Amino acid sequence: MKRHRLSSICNNKPFTPGDPNLSLMLLSVNLKTLNSDNDVEIWHGYSSTDKNASQSTLSKRPRYNSNFLKGMPGINFMGVDDFMSIPSLFDPSLTDFSVFMMINTVIPAGLVSYFSQKDGTGTGRSWLKKKLTSDLLTTNLGGPNIHGLVVTLDENALFSLTNESGNLKLSKNGVLNATASVTIESANGDNLIGINKNETSAPLDGSMGAVIVYKKLVSEAHRSYIKKWISRFYRVALEA
Repeated sequence: MKRHRLSSICNNKPFTPGDPNLSLMLLSVNLKTLNSDNDVEIWHGYSSTDKNASQSTLSKRPRYNSNFLKGMPGINFMGVDDFMSIPSLFDPSLTDFSVFMMINTVIPAGLVSYFSQKDGTGTGRSWLKKKLTSDLLTTNLGGPNIHGLVVTLDENALFSLTNESGNLKLSKNGVLNATASVTIESANGDNLIGINKNETSAPLDGSMGAVIVYKKLVSEAHRSYIKKWISRFYRVALEA
């Protein structure tokens, strides 16, 4: 498997692992722990927290995909019960934050959770999810029904969710699509990739190339930079 130097990945300040506000940076090129079946046990991260995504149960591990986009690798989730867990990043009700996810998927039917957190106070603990009856991406951080805070899913896209004091903004490919003012529910459990907070429902059927989380609100210029970086890195045009 082709290796990529960390210096070539993090050669600009917004991606410096020592940035105290960079809570999580998972890039599919950094996969290291693979068995003969290409099951992914650990997705190594580079951030100030040094946190990784992992799955200790063999039957629930996603698979390494050597051709996620244009010959670049990714992680395949099979839409059954495979997912990855991350030690809690932070309580989303107590801080501003910015989440970015590079997703490549055929738009699935039914409910899908891309990024969630356990141990919330109510039903709204899916940070990013696909709605049950439509091809729309939304969030449950402010409760189960945030009307209007949606964006259309595409097969290849970079999605972001930002929070500034309860003002949520949802963007696709660097372009703002929707906003909502909410009371964000408290959560302090593990973060999950590819499944709902209960670890049994809304599994992801598709691939992922990057998960980047900042414990701060990033600027519009910063969002644009991340879009350009992801576009160049995965050699794909990211249109609004």
